[in-house]
Amino acid sequence: MRFGSWCLLGLALPLFGCIEFDAPLGPPKSPIDPNLLGEWRCMSFGTPDPDVVVRMNVQALEPNHYEVVFPCDQPDHPDCRFRAHITRLHHTPILSAEEMEGGKGSGKWYFVRYTFHRYNLLRFEVADHDALKDVPETSSALRQALGKEMKRHGVFLDYLACAKVEEKVQDDSATESTTSALPTPEPTPSK
Repeated sequence: MRFGSWCLLGLALPLFGCIEFDAPLGPPKSPIDPNLLGEWRCMSFGTPDPDVVVRMNVQALEPNHYEVVFPCDQPDHPDCRFRAHITRLHHTPILSAEEMEGGKGSGKWYFVRYTFHRYNLLRFEVADHDALKDVPETSSALRQALGKEMKRHGVFLDYLACAKVEEKVQDDSATESTTSALPTPEPTPSK
């Protein structure tokens, strides 16, 4: 299931070619980015059905690991789970994500660059294995090559556009504080 899992309910990843690697970009040294946490509604770039929307949930497992969960659309495997961590290349966060199968890592890694366009709008791009096909698949070699090539067109492929699902919180105190902060009209002097 490895390769198809990133298809997110058929969201066109097979159109991109090979995107899995044999090693992560590096060890999990960077702390989690709290802005990634929560539930996201995502749509794929280039999907045959642009109306397909998937909910993806990102939670902190540890101070430097995430769990990413989304529907797989497979009867025997309803949820896809990934364990991911950040490696920074020239200040750019790249997720090294490994699919978890039966609670264990699959040994196949996906490199996912993410960019916030606003606090609640997120873009994911995946590294194309073909762009790094001549690089030995070790963490240090992949990190060095990707660091040099990451700005070149075609190294990262557009994958998902996501909007954060925001909970609606009923807060009566906000109404009260807003109205109490309004200036009180002064009484009109009587004639």
